[in-house]
Amino acid sequence: MTAAAQGGAASPSSPDLPRLDLADPSWAGDPYPMLDALRDASPLAESKRGLEVLDHAAGLAVLRDRRYTRDHMSIVDAVGITSGPAREYKQRMLLSQKGEQHLRLRLPLARYFAPARTESLRAQIRAIVDTLLDEVDPTQPANLFTALFNRVPAEAYCMLVAAPREDAPFVSRVSDQVLAIFERDPSKKDSIEAGYAELFPYMRERIAERRAALGDDILSSLIRLQQAGELTEDELVDEASTLVEASTDNTAHQMGLVVAALLERPEVWRRLVGDHSLVPRAVGEGVRFEARVRVVTRIATGTTELLGHPVPAGGAVNVVVPAGHRDPARTPDPHAFDLDRESPPQLLTFGGGAYACIGMHLAKIEAQEVLDALLTRFPTAELAAPVIRGDNAYVATTPEVPVVLSPR
Repeated sequence: MTAAAQGGAASPSSPDLPRLDLADPSWAGDPYPMLDALRDASPLAESKRGLEVLDHAAGLAVLRDRRYTRDHMSIVDAVGITSGPAREYKQRMLLSQKGEQHLRLRLPLARYFAPARTESLRAQIRAIVDTLLDEVDPTQPANLFTALFNRVPAEAYCMLVAAPREDAPFVSRVSDQVLAIFERDPSKKDSIEAGYAELFPYMRERIAERRAALGDDILSSLIRLQQAGELTEDELVDEASTLVEASTDNTAHQMGLVVAALLERPEVWRRLVGDHSLVPRAVGEGVRFEARVRVVTRIATGTTELLGHPVPAGGAVNVVVPAGHRDPARTPDPHAFDLDRESPPQLLTFGGGAYACIGMHLAKIEAQEVLDALLTRFPTAELAAPVIRGDNAYVATTPEVPVVLSPR
């Protein structure tokens, strides 16, 4: 559940800034030389989507600055969803709100996913991971993305809302379907709308069932707020639907990126096998090294400037996550996967300030338990073939992570 990439109006072109090519094919493989060269020339660049921030410190400052907000509807517009239930939902949902309304809708979720409460879910998440690993033949090559990474967040979601485990494949599929909106590809419009057409009735059915037997899960908590008049019925359905969007797809791919990076470095994997206390650090370094979310966009609420460059009201400022995460001014030897960093940088992929990712603590725990379980049960795991990545300027993916868990 990481921060979603956002969009907005492009800022005016400046001849003083280098140009970031969003269509550069290196996004699908190794974008870091391109980003390094741009950052060496300037901490800022421009692209067709607006001002691009390549510097970690400046990116973090933008994410924390209340003069910048987000514009979720520009993504909806880019895909071409101009009317209908999906657009109406997007206009109402948390990501599209600002000020007091944003805070009012955010608080119920933020309270439930606070670090201490999320930590209490660790044992249940580990049980999910172990159950799924029991279903994998450890002696045969398996795509861990489909067998494990894509299933853990969906089953964790079912646990959080007290849904039956058999709903997990539906949750995973629909989450992947609707989150394709962040690729900004108009050809996926019909599929995205079809996903929402399945999601909304499902959520209403789950809410109706849970009303009859309230518990201590998050869906019951939201229902109680609706019964107390703190949420409308539409807001209840919207909040529950947002959980499906946010809880699965991003976390699944981030798990894949982290585990792939480790298995591609057997010496780091062996060190972790010998010292599981390094697991949280390995997950953090893995997210820094290769983040799922490639850009986090903010919109200037008024005329301002960034590093001496003017930003007009409504101008888009795009924090380029992989550039910031590998900024040598913040992270020495940034292209090395290093478990011994004294002061790792704050991760930009989760956003910051008023719009920080609500589910970041849960996402980290899920990744930590997946990694710890693999190290414990299958210390000799190895890649069966090269990892397949499908990246662009907005998100990174790992559709195939072929692994033999226990080589003969």
